[in-house]
Amino acid sequence: MKQHAMTLVEVLLALALLSALTVASVSWTTSTVRASAVHGSRASWEAGAAHILDLIDNMLLVEDHRLRRNGHDRWRIATENGDLLLRTRTVVVANGRTEVCSTARLSLRDRVLTIEYLDEANAVLSVRPLLGELGSFATEFEELETREYVMTVRLTHENGRVVSRAWRLGREDVR
Repeated sequence: MKQHAMTLVEVLLALALLSALTVASVSWTTSTVRASAVHGSRASWEAGAAHILDLIDNMLLVEDHRLRRNGHDRWRIATENGDLLLRTRTVVVANGRTEVCSTARLSLRDRVLTIEYLDEANAVLSVRPLLGELGSFATEFEELETREYVMTVRLTHENGRVVSRAWRLGREDVR
């Protein structure tokens, strides 16, 4: 009986050791994947850059006709000192008036693209890093004969890889 109990203890210890090794292996694999996403895997960086362009695309898809007709404050997209500003969220007050809650500012600082959410007084509400290893972040506007604009956003990796996307915008959207 004593021999059987020792074997059961040994089995339990072996299972505990196997469990610990599995957790350590998963943890190491996860940290390796994160490290490659942050430090240079080409596919990871390009996927991150495409995600940023999707984020901008989603912000631009939010059509707010009240904001467009709001007299002196019609713009939704602007550039300022190399940063891209996008008005993103609005609240409709009980009397039907629209108030802008925040503006998103995409900025390149120390090779990291960050997003800052600003209130109406341009006070920073929150800051979040989005993508590292950037050599440049550029936004260009081209005016068309139709009085519309084509906005192109280019994300350039330190090694020269470029991911870009273009959007067609109404004149009233651009400041």
